[in-house]
This record gives sequence, structure tokens and C-alpha cells, in this order.
Amino acid sequence: MDNTRQVTNFSQEVTSATQETLSVYVDDREYMNVDYYVLPISILTGSSDTPINKLGYVCEPKAFDFPIVITTGDQNRIIYLGKTGMFEVTPETFLDINNKKAEEIICIPQITQIKVPKGIPGESNIKFKLDYTFTIN
Repeated sequence: MDNTRQVTNFSQEVTSATQETLSVYVDDREYMNVDYYVLPISILTGSSDTPINKLGYVCEPKAFDFPIVITTGDQNRIIYLGKTGMFEVTPETFLDINNKKAEEIICIPQITQIKVPKGIPGESNIKFKLDYTFTIN
């Protein structure tokens, strides 16, 4: 069974999270120092053994150029949002419908940490929503 949750820039999980400053490439032209909230699964799911398997992120327009950082396993993946300011990852099933003997492949994200931008030091904080699900037994 999946448990669905949402946190925003106002949520206690976020405001009490560890922060770090990352140098990120912004607007296809320059590097900027941006403060990030570091959200491990222990904060988001309540367990360091329960990864996130579905994730949605949306932010206000001033943050469209700031990437989010998703950790799966031991690999950090920098995700740039583009013009929409939205990102989503969800389990996917792949099957070759032209081959009846084809193997069904199921890809389930195993997200263990998310870094979301807080903003540029000295400016107002970025507003965002982070929706996610994780499996509970």
C-alpha cells in the first residue's frame, strides 16, 4: 500500500531540514550560489529504509532556472525544470506489445534524498510543493 504526502516551503519537515549552498548553472549562462533544503527519506518517510517511489515537484516562476537534486542509490541526479517549473517521476512498465513472449520490465524509482532550492541568500525564499509516495507494509 502506498502512502501519499505533501510538503511545502512552509512545512516543518522543510523549515527544520539541513541546508547547504550549491553552485548551480543558471539560465544557461552563469553559476550562482543557491541555498538548498536537504530532505533525506528519514525525514520524508520516517524511515531510512523506505525510499520514495513517486515524486512531483512544482515551484514559483522565479525558481524555474534552479535545478532540484534527486539521489537514487549513491548517485545524485541534477534535474533542470525548464519552462513549466514542474517535474514528475513515477513507476513505469515497459512491454513490447508486438512480441507475446516479451518480458515485462517494471522500473520503480528508489529515491533516497531530495534537495530543493530555498533561494539565493539574502532574497525571499522560494515557494514550492513536493508531493511524494512511498510503500508502507
